[in-house]
Amino acid sequence: MAADRSAYTDLDPINVSGSVIASAGTVPSGTSVFLQIKDSQNTLIDAGTAPVDPLPGTNRASFSKRFVAGGPRWRESGTYTLIATWAPDLFSPVSKASTTFTFT
Repeated sequence: MAADRSAYTDLDPINVSGSVIASAGTVPSGTSVFLQIKDSQNTLIDAGTAPVDPLPGTNRASFSKRFVAGGPRWRESGTYTLIATWAPDLFSPVSKASTTFTFT
């Protein structure tokens, strides 16, 4: 998972993309990646879901989501963390990935 840039300012689009891999079988359609953006104090700033797009005949799927930097919760300049969480079903282990970016 990655954001399209390493730094953002107020009202910049944050384009997030990535892929998931099912440990067994194929990635079920209809599942989504849960995305969170947290500030340096671990406060939740924004969140959303990104539906996965399974690649036929494989155990992989891609996802993408757009956020907008800025607004009332984006009070501080600094490092922000983007966290992606996904599981193919309720009985499978949860996969997590994270990356950071700066906001000024």
